[in-house]
Amino acid sequence: MKKVPTGQHGIQTYRDGHTDISMDQWMMPTLHNLGSATVYIQGIPIEPGYTYQFGPEGATCTQTIHISYGATGTKKVAVAYFKLNANCN
Repeated sequence: MKKVPTGQHGIQTYRDGHTDISMDQWMMPTLHNLGSATVYIQGIPIEPGYTYQFGPEGATCTQTIHISYGATGTKKVAVAYFKLNANCN
């Protein structure tokens, strides 16, 4: 019988003052700009109300991503992701 991978969904919220997002085996992490300020992900602008998906679909992210915020407005982002409980070979 084939094993079905199991895991958990997670959401991390970040506000002004948090400039690094450390990903620990996150699959398909997607940043949501929930504020009214532009968010910059390693220099790429993400306007309020828009999202940014890290890496190709199905990829596991393990790096730390640097973010910064525009000068004015509410500074809040959320990153939704999936994390496997074990390897699924």
